[in-house]
Amino acid sequence: MPCLKCQRVWQARSVSSDRYLIGILLGAAAVGYYSPGYSLGGAIGMLYAPFVIFLPPVVSKYRDERNIDDVSKVLEYSRVKRYN
Repeated sequence: MPCLKCQRVWQARSVSSDRYLIGILLGAAAVGYYSPGYSLGGAIGMLYAPFVIFLPPVVSKYRDERNIDDVSKVLEYSRVKRYN
């Protein structure tokens, strides 16, 4: 699976390239300030990831079944605003 290996290498480079660029332009201290914030952002992203993955199929199912009240409830509980 050479393609999978290339993808992993590319992903590792793209994830850390911002730190290298900050290090070159602003120095090691700036990287030290940036890294914890970047890690915190990733942790917050992991908290809402289940909504991004599981919410669209649930909402689509209710919408296909014409259960607009259920769609509204799911979106309200997930704090996603519905725009018509």
